[in-house]
Amino acid sequence: MDNWKKFKNKYLKDNLDKKKLVTPKSKVDALNVIDTLMVKHFPEFVKQPKFLKQIPMEQFLKELKWKKDSELNRAEIAVIGELYQFLSGL
Repeated sequence: MDNWKKFKNKYLKDNLDKKKLVTPKSKVDALNVIDTLMVKHFPEFVKQPKFLKQIPMEQFLKELKWKKDSELNRAEIAVIGELYQFLSGL
């Protein structure tokens, strides 16, 4: 993926297509929160998402929590985990 918008759209399509999700809206809402944080605080990853693979997920979760100034909810943590899984396939 060459930019965050393409990456985000692929993620959204994949999750909205999953029939097993009871509430895909929670993941979409979580992705929107993460997107806002990424655009504001991590523009280098918005420009080149592949570089996120260089940071361990636990460290990135801590940085997001710090930037959000509150705990990440379960959906947000799940979205980050799924984003890292997507990245591992790139």
